[in-house]
Amino acid sequence: MSKERFFFGLDQKGRPVYIAGDQARLNKVVPAATRAGKGVTAQVLIPQFLSAGDGVFFFDPKRDSKLPRALASFCQRKKIPFQLVDLSYASPPQINPCSGLDIRQIQMLFSAAFDLADTGQMDRVYRLEDRQAAARTALLAVQHDSRDLPSMVRVASSDESITSAKVFWGFLNEMAALPAISAAEGFDLLSPFESGGIVYVLGDPLDPVVKMAQRMLLVRVLLQIYQRPRFDGPIRPICVALDEFKHLLSEPACDALGMIQDFGGHAMLLFQSLGDLAACPGIPENRVRGAILDNSKLKFVLQSQNDETAKWASNETCTVRQFVESSDKAHDDERSPGQWRESEAPAIHPNTFKRLPPLVGVLIVGGESRVVQVSPLQHLTTEMPPVFKASEVRSTASQNLASNLI
Repeated sequence: MSKERFFFGLDQKGRPVYIAGDQARLNKVVPAATRAGKGVTAQVLIPQFLSAGDGVFFFDPKRDSKLPRALASFCQRKKIPFQLVDLSYASPPQINPCSGLDIRQIQMLFSAAFDLADTGQMDRVYRLEDRQAAARTALLAVQHDSRDLPSMVRVASSDESITSAKVFWGFLNEMAALPAISAAEGFDLLSPFESGGIVYVLGDPLDPVVKMAQRMLLVRVLLQIYQRPRFDGPIRPICVALDEFKHLLSEPACDALGMIQDFGGHAMLLFQSLGDLAACPGIPENRVRGAILDNSKLKFVLQSQNDETAKWASNETCTVRQFVESSDKAHDDERSPGQWRESEAPAIHPNTFKRLPPLVGVLIVGGESRVVQVSPLQHLTTEMPPVFKASEVRSTASQNLASNLI
């Protein structure tokens, strides 16, 4: 049995709190109000995953100013691979998300990025047309060995069955005009599967095209987790960390996260409150709740002003026995009869979660709950780490072509 342990923080008496390696690699949720300590929690666990040899993918749509510099500094000191992927329009071409994929896999990326799943609503006819156009585009991309997005636009532009699917065709053109994912040959997004290390993806919570790219890259990583051979020997654990996951989830990603632990992966999901479960576009709240909360056996709940989140967290803690005294009313000065009733209550009251100081939370794992304080990494790089610049971009006019075809 593995004796691997992960340091989590300090308890109320200042003693170190450790969790077993198999507990640390459970799916994890970290709900917390703004600036309560979500990023610091990531700084505690992710360096230990990297030191243990895990591959890590961190998706950061809100562009944290400290976390990438802290992790880059740690990796630099420990000589662990670190690669920043910046999806903003000002960044150069860096990756080709469809490199090496077959027809079905490319189609799945399109479905996740463009939200083409069948919802059962009135728009299902149009979604079917868009999915058919996505399948046709994937077929042409493989047949012409044109798996980068600008080349897909070129080879598909003469096929009326594709260009007539207005939603898909418009989204494809917008994606092809995003420089960061337009490289023909760029950085190997999946390098942590082979050599460990971390790929840190900077996104954007507001730009709709960047949000589509975020969803596409997440599904690309999850596809790789699921297609690894599981029975040929030990496989490298892969941690997929999602900050503000409501900007990242699609139906395929939601389904995949619910089963990721069976394939050598584990997820870390950071969000503000349970209200985020209902904020994932196109996905019913009960599906998100089942995939995220019900499948996450490690919970670290920091300060939350949301009533629903506080009550949920309280119910997740251990229960304690308590005795409640009751008495009957009596007339005149007669002695009132009474009784004691035994009951159970959550070990930690909901109001406690509202009053927690920053960087202090309740760790719930393995049938136990305890108060833990976390601390940030002390070393930061002075600047943001550099992004990879692809040496080759197929078709220098790809952005102009995409704009003209919309």
